[in-house]
Amino acid sequence: MQYFDLKILSIFFTLLFATFSLQAIEYYCWKNNNDIRECGNYVPPEYSQKGFRHLINDGVWKDIPPALTAEEIAAQKLQEEEKQRLIDQAAEDQVLLGRFSSDLEIIDIRTSKVNEINKRIDLLQIKLDTDKTGLKDKEERYEQDKESTSSEENQLELKLSRIKDTKIRIKKQETILAEKIAERRQIINKYNIYLERYLNIKQRNNPEAISSEY
Repeated sequence: MQYFDLKILSIFFTLLFATFSLQAIEYYCWKNNNDIRECGNYVPPEYSQKGFRHLINDGVWKDIPPALTAEEIAAQKLQEEEKQRLIDQAAEDQVLLGRFSSDLEIIDIRTSKVNEINKRIDLLQIKLDTDKTGLKDKEERYEQDKESTSSEENQLELKLSRIKDTKIRIKKQETILAEKIAERRQIINKYNIYLERYLNIKQRNNPEAISSEY
């Protein structure tokens, strides 16, 4: 009786070991260059990129698709980038619609900001013109004093120093003026872009909603 039990146990463990061994075996099928199906425990490297079938547990086959070509990868990347661009654009559109209640509001804000910076530009221009006129007068008096024998050397040096200071101040004012003019151009471009985008969004959502012009 004991011998019989041992024999049964031996058969059981043998079958169990065989079952696990079979489950551990990798099995694949693929088609060769002649479109003939072949199978084995691994896919040859020359066919691994062309797609194949993989036998997994419980006799279930898993299809592995062919690897993408360089052209397909590039096309997929472009599609993903375009999808992300549309997502980002939609988010930006919502921000713009939340920021401005109408296209007229954009125009009013643009006008207000341009008028404000125009005032600064006008003041800078007046000050610059005044300094340039003053510089011309200083240079003329300096030249006259140089020709005069009664002028003292220290007075001439003082006047020359003031001329140099005025030139430096003019140069700084010209730089600031150029920056303000550039800033005005940026403001105009910025709000023109806002306005164009806003009108496009409204046009897409409701073609009859656009009534104003800019």
